[in-house]
Amino acid sequence: MDQTGKIKVADFGIAKLVNEGTGTITDTNTALGSVHYVSPEQASGETADAKSDLYSVGVVLYEMLTGVVPFDGETAVAVALKQVKEAPRSMRLIHRDISKGLDEVIMKALEKDPSMRYQTAAEMASDLKRALRMPGGGFVSGAYDDELYEIDEESISPFVRFLNRIGINAILIAVACVTVIAFVAFATVRLSDVLYGVDVPNVGGSTRDMAVGMLENYELEPLIVEEYNADVTAGTVIRQEPDNGVRARKSDIVTIYVSMGSVPVYLPDTVNMSYASAIGLLSEYGFTKVSVEYVVNPEMEIDLVVGQSPNDGVAQSGQVIELQVNSVEIQIPELGGLTRAEAEAKLIEQGLKLGNVTVGYSMDQLADTVAVQNPAAGIMALRGSAVDITIVLPNPTIFYAEYAMYAPLTMNVRIVQICEDGTEKEVFREDVEANTHLKIPLSSDHEGLHTIQVYIDGVLDSTEVVEFE
Repeated sequence: MDQTGKIKVADFGIAKLVNEGTGTITDTNTALGSVHYVSPEQASGETADAKSDLYSVGVVLYEMLTGVVPFDGETAVAVALKQVKEAPRSMRLIHRDISKGLDEVIMKALEKDPSMRYQTAAEMASDLKRALRMPGGGFVSGAYDDELYEIDEESISPFVRFLNRIGINAILIAVACVTVIAFVAFATVRLSDVLYGVDVPNVGGSTRDMAVGMLENYELEPLIVEEYNADVTAGTVIRQEPDNGVRARKSDIVTIYVSMGSVPVYLPDTVNMSYASAIGLLSEYGFTKVSVEYVVNPEMEIDLVVGQSPNDGVAQSGQVIELQVNSVEIQIPELGGLTRAEAEAKLIEQGLKLGNVTVGYSMDQLADTVAVQNPAAGIMALRGSAVDITIVLPNPTIFYAEYAMYAPLTMNVRIVQICEDGTEKEVFREDVEANTHLKIPLSSDHEGLHTIQVYIDGVLDSTEVVEFE
């Protein structure tokens, strides 16, 4: 895919027979590319275009659905001749479960005449989508009847040859027998299952809306049944009837059982209770997950619960209960220069709490003390609010050394510094003029001996040991 969003298809379009002579496919037995996927016009030596690639797409889809390519042979020329002259077998002769609509789309893509194929990829994509909604087919223009095929005379059974010899009466009798057998067969296996059947998709584990959408895309009718299930998240499909893969007709009902979560239990009302009492009562009933929002109501007592959600008397076990607690605004204290423990203790003393703790370097503050706080000191915040702080890291000790060298000729110089722990760092890379004296300052977080490697014009020239102090 290029920067403008255009897509180039590789391999499909490269298969053509190599021939420097007359240009016919019978003059050579050599092919370039995958001849099983080449279009008839390419096999004939004609110019390929976008419709040729759509033919190759059809071959690939055919192979993906059936497990075999439409045309095969012992040599490349034999395959190419079949591409030009023979019609592909219907995929439904290989796998019955392939829908007639999808078969018609692929067969149109495999038309010998490019003008009879899909003219654009968008047109083909549109019919592929339609095949999901209309598996019975009948929407592809120019599609042939997949029940009509040429008969190989040598494959005619002796019984059929006998009927041909004895005449029309025997044939009529045979037709009558077949009609009776077909009637009995279709009483057991519904004709609509064969002509318009679809495989029920798997919607287990999907959300309710996703499951409904999938079934409607297959033209099936969803019937939703809700039930409690503590092991499956509320709104998720637990199971389905019939199961996925079962053959069904359009408009058949598929029952999907959707979880309502765990069975509701009694939820006490904590409004007008103190925050501590409310937490204790909720815990007694199994509700240990509580979310607190602080509000300010001057007419009510501090730490009093003024709101609860949900609050209709029932909730699912383990559900988060949201409480609104009356609070008061507190001025955030100055924390700069305090240790983490000191800062946290001071916040708790003021009715606040410690929030996120990050680390960083500072030129002004001592290591392991607070350098930055958010919100800043002096800001008014509700009681119970969190204050984020940044703790100062110890500044690293830097060790230094100097490396000198002489360049007698014009050359590219690259210098690599290697610590004792094996860490490498490129410290110099330049084109140096002839007769140049280099003095290169070096630094490291580690003290002691370091290895210096010098590369001249990309080749290792020397290795020395330098002490950093």
